[in-house]
Amino acid sequence: MTIPFNTDLSGKVAVVTGGSGVLGSVLSEALAEAGAKVAVLARTQSKIDRVVESIKSKGHEAIGYSVDVLNKDDLKRVREDLKGAVRHLRYFNQRRWR
Repeated sequence: MTIPFNTDLSGKVAVVTGGSGVLGSVLSEALAEAGAKVAVLARTQSKIDRVVESIKSKGHEAIGYSVDVLNKDDLKRVREDLKGAVRHLRYFNQRRWR
């Protein structure tokens, strides 16, 4: 994939909700191409797996979570898992996760 901008997201983590849909999957792949580690959040595990595997097959890092983004407990679980895997989540809005 060729992205139409030059942004270095190395060392950053991008969390993409709806990441297995048409637009979300393209966004997830573009963020990975720019160097971000990508967390793909969506509902259908098989679709999430396809996006994550596509990103990984190109040599980038990705992880997928099957969640309901309207469920606060689901989001807290993802947050805690990502905090354990990634030391610095700069772009999480902490007030919205409480």
